[in-house]
Amino acid sequence: VGSYIHSDLIGTRQTSGTAHLEIMVYVQQTDKQSAGVALLDQGTIISSVYFGSNGNLWTYYNGAYQQNVIGISYTENAWKKLEIDYTIGGNTVDVTYDGIMATNITARNSSSGVDGLSVFTSTYTESYFDAVPVPEPATIGLLCMGAVGFIRRRQKSSW
Repeated sequence: VGSYIHSDLIGTRQTSGTAHLEIMVYVQQTDKQSAGVALLDQGTIISSVYFGSNGNLWTYYNGAYQQNVIGISYTENAWKKLEIDYTIGGNTVDVTYDGIMATNITARNSSSGVDGLSVFTSTYTESYFDAVPVPEPATIGLLCMGAVGFIRRRQKSSW
């Protein structure tokens, strides 16, 4: 069989700063490369992190299929957090898996933007992905202001 199932999420294109991805992954490994996560720019893969059959995370680089072992082992059959940080226009990414970080990992392509995420899994095994919600600073500020107003109102009414 050997085909892969892809799911691409496309959003607003970010053209400066750092793109930060946090995703929960659950990989059930077999003897095949089973899953991966990639940042996209207009459908083109910038950098991808794979869960290899040797139990290590790895990536491709130089726009080709040249394997680059990241140096982090992953855990099978357990939910773990994967983070990827890419500075727009750069040639490297930082990868953090379950709190273990590897920096300056060569990216597959440098890019002038990031607009999406691709998750993929082999038909040989089951893998699961779940986005980690990270609220925007403005949302946090509004929630705090609402909480302060609510507390103040409760204190006023109890006088």
